Amino acid sequence: MQKARIGEIDTGAGLRTPGESLTIAQQLQAANKRIKELEKKNRELEELNEFLE
Repeated sequence: MQKARIGEIDTGAGLRTPGESLTIAQQLQAANKRIKELEKKNRELEELNEFLE
């Protein structure tokens, strides 16, 4: 809730509570982390595929 007060979280102009916005922000952060992990794995697999060709 402190993050919402200092403007680090967009609460959707009153449509969400600060707690809900924090949960959404945490989910977004986790999704972004997962995307980075998958992109890294994809690059590794592409490099291995090139080597094996």
